[in-house]
Amino acid sequence: MKTFLTRCLLVVCMTCASAWAEPTAQVGFGATTVKLDPDFLAALEGLGIAPAAIRPGYLNARRGTLRFPIPGGALDLESLEGDILHTGGLSLSSGATEVSLLNFVIETYSTEDPLTGLDRAPLLTGLAGLNGDTLGRYPVFDLDFSEADVKVSRYGRVKVKNVGVELSAAGALALNVAFAGGEDVVPAGLFIGTATVSTRIVGLVGDDEEDDEDDDEDDDD
Repeated sequence: MKTFLTRCLLVVCMTCASAWAEPTAQVGFGATTVKLDPDFLAALEGLGIAPAAIRPGYLNARRGTLRFPIPGGALDLESLEGDILHTGGLSLSSGATEVSLLNFVIETYSTEDPLTGLDRAPLLTGLAGLNGDTLGRYPVFDLDFSEADVKVSRYGRVKVKNVGVELSAAGALALNVAFAGGEDVVPAGLFIGTATVSTRIVGLVGDDEEDDEDDDEDDDD
């Protein structure tokens, strides 16, 4: 992860150093797309769980992809640590039980917390609900950037491909309690799929035709 962040930072500094003078930049105008792994879908099917998107999230059942819009966020330009916000979510239903996970936040922190001294790792949190009741925000997925491919355009488009998404311990516990009566049916670390994060640094615009072509390739609608 450290190598990944360093490589991102070098590209950012080389392409937009004059425009990004401030240490923290706001991001927005994008989406995260997750290509779901067949084993994860099989695990849901084995439990009798039906997935569905919560708008404005979008589920393409034919392609096996989930897509969530990015309305904003902020990244530190020295470390690229920060938050990327999403709207919409994922609903998991079986019989009268429905678990909702929405308003995801990707947290890219990978260095020691300066206040507590605790180690941090990239993760994705979601606001969880059960049968319509809000439970709170939980770290539902762990993120793996070790094989990630990053591209930063001269207009501030940031695209990160091949981000691994795994079910966290908290996420596995929630699914097992809600749908399996507490039995250890869905394991922590279950591979969910591969994510592509595409967003822009706010305030930098231009006619980036190459970025538009990439958007067409990733469009699930």
